[in-house]
Amino acid sequence: MTRKRSSAALIIFTKSEIQGTVKTRMAPPLSKPECLQLHRALVEYTLEPFSAIEAKGIDGYLCVSKSLIGGSFPTSSGSRAAGFKSETQQGPDLGSRLANALNQKLDAGYRYVVLVGTDCPGLGQGHVLQGISLLPEYDLVVGPATDGGFYLAGFSGPWDSILHGINWGTNRVLE
Repeated sequence: MTRKRSSAALIIFTKSEIQGTVKTRMAPPLSKPECLQLHRALVEYTLEPFSAIEAKGIDGYLCVSKSLIGGSFPTSSGSRAAGFKSETQQGPDLGSRLANALNQKLDAGYRYVVLVGTDCPGLGQGHVLQGISLLPEYDLVVGPATDGGFYLAGFSGPWDSILHGINWGTNRVLE
């Protein structure tokens, strides 16, 4: 018997665990191995509150940058990612990769799609559930971050155009 697809998908975006490609703005003062260790800790910390998200009727996806060749699957030594389906990000820049993931899930029949990253330690299941609860009424929900970005973007339709033309990694992303 196959499980019925949920109406909502949570997509967690992260980078592959490849030393020298993660948390590069933290070096110095951190070494490349320490940057990798920090990245792994943030991924684990992000995944923890969502380890049982499927029980809330939400399908979880871990969308990893680049090929996993040469890197390892985040939390490969842990079990927190066990409930998540893994996918590789597709596109030349972050906006394209987010838009492609969003459209893929909408095309697959999800009514609501929530995108989050692994750089917001305060993110919890309540944020995602609140975002999803607002999507029947709104086309888009955004959780603004104090650094000028956002910690969550939820969609109830193909509003991917807002993900293009953004200077990612700046304090003007939300603007």
